[in-house]
Amino acid sequence: MLESYPSNFHIRWSQLTATILVACALTVLWICPASASAEAEFKSAWKDFHALREDDKRAQYRSHWQALETRFLAAFKEAPEGSYAPKSLFYVGRVNYELGKRSYLKTDFRVAADYFQRVASRYPGHSWSDDAFYHMAIIEYQHLKNPAKAVDVLDAQIATYPEGDMVERAKALRAEIVGGNHAVIAQTKDDAYEESVETTAESGAKPVDESPKQAKKPVPPGKAQLVDVRYQSSDEYTRVVVILNKEAAYTYNVLGPNVEAQKPHRLYVDFAETRLAPGVTHDLAIADGILRRVRAGQNTPDKARVVLDFQDIRKYKIFAMESGEDYRLLIDVSSPEANLDAAQTKEEALKAAAQAAALAAREPVDDANPMKPVKRAVSEPTKKDTAAKAPKDEPEESGTPAPVNYDLTPDHKKHADQLVEQLGLTIGTIMLDPGHGGKDPGAMAHGLIEKDVNLRFAKLLGKELKSKGFEVLYTRESDVFMPLEERTALANVKKADLFISIHCNAFPTAKISGMETYYLDLATSDDAVRVAARENAVSTKKISDLQFILTDLMLSSKMKESRELAKSVHNSAINNLRKNYKVRDLGVRSAPFYVLMGARMPSVLVELGYLTHATEAGRLKSDTYLQRQAAGIAAGIADYKKSIERFASL
Repeated sequence: MLESYPSNFHIRWSQLTATILVACALTVLWICPASASAEAEFKSAWKDFHALREDDKRAQYRSHWQALETRFLAAFKEAPEGSYAPKSLFYVGRVNYELGKRSYLKTDFRVAADYFQRVASRYPGHSWSDDAFYHMAIIEYQHLKNPAKAVDVLDAQIATYPEGDMVERAKALRAEIVGGNHAVIAQTKDDAYEESVETTAESGAKPVDESPKQAKKPVPPGKAQLVDVRYQSSDEYTRVVVILNKEAAYTYNVLGPNVEAQKPHRLYVDFAETRLAPGVTHDLAIADGILRRVRAGQNTPDKARVVLDFQDIRKYKIFAMESGEDYRLLIDVSSPEANLDAAQTKEEALKAAAQAAALAAREPVDDANPMKPVKRAVSEPTKKDTAAKAPKDEPEESGTPAPVNYDLTPDHKKHADQLVEQLGLTIGTIMLDPGHGGKDPGAMAHGLIEKDVNLRFAKLLGKELKSKGFEVLYTRESDVFMPLEERTALANVKKADLFISIHCNAFPTAKISGMETYYLDLATSDDAVRVAARENAVSTKKISDLQFILTDLMLSSKMKESRELAKSVHNSAINNLRKNYKVRDLGVRSAPFYVLMGARMPSVLVELGYLTHATEAGRLKSDTYLQRQAAGIAAGIADYKKSIERFASL
């Protein structure tokens, strides 16, 4: 039986049809802008990512990389199923990898590996998925030191993408890992894994010839003399100081171990137009620390060579220091076991810990389908473009192979807990450095000698800190001379958690007074240049030269954390002094101080006051004044420690 419809059925159906069409149109209009927005956001972030990689100055700051991570995640969230979603997620991994190369934090590398895994698991048919596998393998092998897991990743990549454009690289890397050859250069399609020989020396790495590190000014005529080689070494850190009577051009090279020849890791430096001075020790065996042997010799009639044998090398820095008396080349070397790596600042560590903790509780990228290992058959991907050798800006989509039975997700909660635990222990030992000493008196005015005031104050500060539960070490406890570069090295070797260098100021006129506190960075004022020049015993022109050296040390100097420490120490001291005295606050400043260079812990330099100002000199003679100033600084250090513990407990 045929049903009868109301007479207005066709009108109502037409209205419904129109409504549906309008709704569909609105849906299209809603989706298209999101997809377009994701594309625009990705391309903009991609451009800025590559610009940041080339900008050494900006790339040292974690905040710039984190801003890029936020932008790539925003592009992903705009259209999680769009064509730019896998690319955006892939670049979140790239951002964290680049960050890890600069911070040396394993947590950054683990976050990067996690995102690469998400790309491979969620988008197995995308043309960047094999790249994601390869990136994971590189991270596991070169940065997390887990060759077995790296081989598992490579096996999964080779099985899943046997025709992929990364398969030959994967096979080569696997062969080198299994064969025990650690000289793997992680060159991805767009050279994402270029390592600087100045920052990383992998075990067994092939010799890398370095171009001569020339001084800014021409080397003075006539041969230089290599007069001494000194060192300080521990199980994690070594500083070697090569002393010449004047500046000389130099080159250096790193050699991996040669098992057959029974040769360890070696680093050698050649000094051009240099002769070995009489009395220089030619061969010195060392019984402890990562430094095993030091040799110096006349390699050719015009070239002196220093060879350092190490138990292991993870990273190293080489930089020069020049004073009016001599020219010194400093070589800082860290071992793979260095605790949480020297570059970790409080802010970086806390954010890294937060990232690791967040990974444990983070919702999967695909809320409906959490990533889990799924066992299934392997099918062959078909790429329309396998000729390109870089992750393409516009990769072609291919058939969808089944997910691989592989899970790289680490125990992130465990890593986060470890970081937080270590953060809670970071400030237990404080190295106090009374400036000058021995043959170096420092400033002198109004019957005061700076070296004496510095030592007297350091002992008062040490008592205050001990009363608060800190362990206190000193670079000197009597009137002895100690070179600037050996002070921070001693703090590194002793594994101090903070380094406080104590000084008094001076000025040609008697009008200037006040307290100021410095941390290591580029000088921000003429006054900062003047103070650094005086403490470094060099000209102000040399300070401008130092700015260039300093840019190479920024990543490992804990500048951000040092700045926070300087603020806490300075403000607390000023507030405590002003309860009884009218004190001029000259603020917290930055400058390139030799004594702070290469510090592996937060470090500051405190200028207690001006010996050249009559009133201030009178106060600096008073134990009562110094005691109040010491109490303020100790309280600032305690506040700084509490701030770390407070953040770590969040």
